[in-house]
Parts: sequence; C-alpha cells; structure tokens
Amino acid sequence: MRACPPFTEGSDPDVIENKSGGGCLSLFGLPFLLAGLFLMQAPLGLVHVKTQGGPAGLIFLGLFGVPFAVVGTALVFGRSGTILDRRRGTLVRWWGLLVPMKRTEYLLGGFEKICLGYSPGDSKHAATYPVTLVPGDGGKPVPMQAPTDYAAGRRLAEMLAKFLRKPVEDSSAGAKTVRDPDYLDECLRDRIRRAGENVRTLPPRPDEMRTKIEETGDGVTLEIPAAAASRALQALPLVVGLIFFVIVGRNFFPVFLRMDSPPGVRLGIVGFMLLLFLGGPIAFVLRGVRGRQGTTRVTVTRDLLTVEGEAAGRAGIAEIPAAELEDLLAPTPRSLVVEAGSQDAGAPRLMDDSGTLRMPDGRPAPRILLSILKFVGSPGITARSDTTAVTFGRGLPEAEAAYIHALIRKTLAG
Repeated sequence: MRACPPFTEGSDPDVIENKSGGGCLSLFGLPFLLAGLFLMQAPLGLVHVKTQGGPAGLIFLGLFGVPFAVVGTALVFGRSGTILDRRRGTLVRWWGLLVPMKRTEYLLGGFEKICLGYSPGDSKHAATYPVTLVPGDGGKPVPMQAPTDYAAGRRLAEMLAKFLRKPVEDSSAGAKTVRDPDYLDECLRDRIRRAGENVRTLPPRPDEMRTKIEETGDGVTLEIPAAAASRALQALPLVVGLIFFVIVGRNFFPVFLRMDSPPGVRLGIVGFMLLLFLGGPIAFVLRGVRGRQGTTRVTVTRDLLTVEGEAAGRAGIAEIPAAELEDLLAPTPRSLVVEAGSQDAGAPRLMDDSGTLRMPDGRPAPRILLSILKFVGSPGITARSDTTAVTFGRGLPEAEAAYIHALIRKTLAG
C-alpha cells in the first residue's frame, strides 16, 4: 500500500496541507495512458492494426482502450490534497487534473475531536489505523488518512490535535482513551499522579492464577503462559483429516494403485494424499502444542517495562521506558464488540448508559452471547508509547488480566 503523504507547514504557521499524486505514481500510470491512446487510434486509422473482425474489430479495440486511457490519465495527471487553515477556520479537500477542479469545504469549528481507530482489513487489504475528524453535531466523520502503521496514525492524530487544539480519542486497541491536546506527550505515571488516581488498591486476586507473579526489590516479574485452546479444538483438524483420509483411502486408493502407470507415479499420488490429509493436520496440532509451551516474561519496574517472548514480535524483546509509556490498556471482549460497532457513525449504540450490551436492533444481548464473550478470554494487555506497541496476555481470564493490569499500573506509579 502506498504511504500516506505527510502534512507539512508552509510559510504560514496557521496553514498545514498535504498533496498526493505525481512522482512515481505518474510513471506507473504512463504505460496505461500510452496503451489506451494507441488502441483508441485504431478505429480512426491513425495506426495500422490487423484484426479478423474488420471495422467491428477495430471499434472494439478503440472501446477497449478507453478504460486504459482513463486510468492512465488519472494516474499521470491526477492530483489531490487537504488544506487546514486556522485563520479562516476551514478544511478544504480538493482533487483535479494538475490543478484543483473540485473543492469540498468544512468549518473547523464544527469538529469536536480527532479519532484514531482500527480497521482489521481483509484478504485483499491490509489492516489500517484510520484518523478522522468527528463533528460535534453527530454528523459524518471526515476521514483524513488511514496509515497501515499504528505509530504513523498516532503521530498524525497528535499533530492534528495540537494544530486544532482538539482532544484525541484513541480506540484502536479496543479500549477508548481520550487525551487533551495539552497532555498528548504525558506518560502514564505522570497522568496517574496528576489525576490523583488510587492505584494502591488492587482488584480481588483470582483464586486460580495461570500467571506466575514474583515480586522483586524494584518491581514484579510475570510469567504469562501462552493462550491455549481446548484439546478438543486443537485435535479437530486431525480428526477431520482422518475422516477424509478414510473416505479417500477406501474409495480412491485402490483405483490409484491399479492405474496403468509407472509405480513411481502411483506411489507419488498416494504420498500426496497422505501429506494432504494427514501431514497438514498433524503439523497444525504439533504447532499448537508447541505454542502452548511458550511463555511471555514481563518485567516491570518504576523505570522500565520489558516484554520477552512471542508477544514481543520478531525481535523477541520489547522495552518501553516508564517515562515514555503513555497507554496501558486492558480491553475486554465486550469492549471490542462495542468499539467495533462504534466505527460506523450511523450505527446504534451497542451499550447503554447502564453498561448493558445490546443488539443492533436495541434488544439486550442474549445470555449465550455474553457467555461466549466470557469464554473467549481477554484480548490482552496493550502497552504503547509513541514508537512502540506490544500486547501480551491474550487468552487470559478477564479477572486475571484485570488484576495484572492493575498490578502493573501500581508498580509503574511507584
């Protein structure tokens, strides 16, 4: 995916803007434009092209070149941009061919906050962190950019918040946090002290803790086991593979073995079937078993949070100094459902003021759905700074994740 163009300041400190188009994008579109123009000249006789369909074939070639020419023109000459002007109090979105041709204007005074969300994407699109300006009258949010990197989305949201003097609402981790423009760079420890939060009182410690907690002289060390699905779910692919293997082996293997072909070909087909229906499921189960054996080690002191293990990514270790740690979030499956539904400005609220989870039609969520959400376990605890984000403790019971979250906050606060 192409990187989002940054907002830049010009000679006027009250104006920031970004522009897209041109450069490498124009070079990419040039072959489309040239191919389209070439094909469009065929019906006019400007280029000599032989076709079996005669004049009708030439007309078809000309029509076939139109979409190539349109796409090429848009890529070569297309330009767009966004201008935020504090002096005039306007936001202008424009696009055109080399010069602005259409403009859409918004009043900056109508926006209430900057929102940073999360879109998981799909098989064709990467996950993104969209940044939007949300009006205070409940109108449709105005999208700014959707970076594929959380740090880039956070930087953009904070830059817009400082420029517009509006708060940032970050719901990208499934738990909503709101930060005023004057405290965007304030670390979690300073925020706790400024707000006078009581972090000394911890929630009840669960009777059965999967996490091993060891108190040290200057903090705590947590040994968190990897999330493990039930043995029945882990073995399900293997059971399905065995069923298919028995069906295929009973009905097709005799046919393959009696084929009039070299023995190597027959054995190769049988070997492929064995690999497909047994090798894949066995590898899946072994991978799950190996994953259950892994642990995440979290070391917390007043000055540093360190995460070691698979949760830290390829590097194997992630460190966030306490002076840079700005968010420590412990969302629940219920909050993830609510935040996912709130991404659509026109969607009804999924949770009322009393905390009752509701269906899109307004009815209270059925108990079976609430039970499933509890069974899923915690989405994990997310620690973030401006440059680093790490999530650990996925799959832990909600009560255990809440206890660990409170214990880490208490340790960091000192």
